[in-house]
Amino acid sequence: MAEFYSARGRKISRFRGLICHRRIHSYLDYRSLESRRHFCEREVIVNRRTAPDIYLAAIPVRLTEAGRLVLSGAEGEIVDWLVYMRRFDQAALLDRI
Repeated sequence: MAEFYSARGRKISRFRGLICHRRIHSYLDYRSLESRRHFCEREVIVNRRTAPDIYLAAIPVRLTEAGRLVLSGAEGEIVDWLVYMRRFDQAALLDRI
């Protein structure tokens, strides 16, 4: 069976009064490119502890001079960040067991 991959990004938004890791944060702000990079990297670090084969990396989305969005390569301006993951069997989800 072939392996499939998935990428997940952050919606450009801000959450107020969020409780995270037993501390209250005034907000999580995903509006800047740098904050989306930071939170994608943090998601990979935190979730690799329990699912190291699923959470692979935080990767940049680049806009090439030709106007194409690419996930690989070093050419082009970084316009967003994604969490790159290996897909897992959907039958293994808790709500389907």
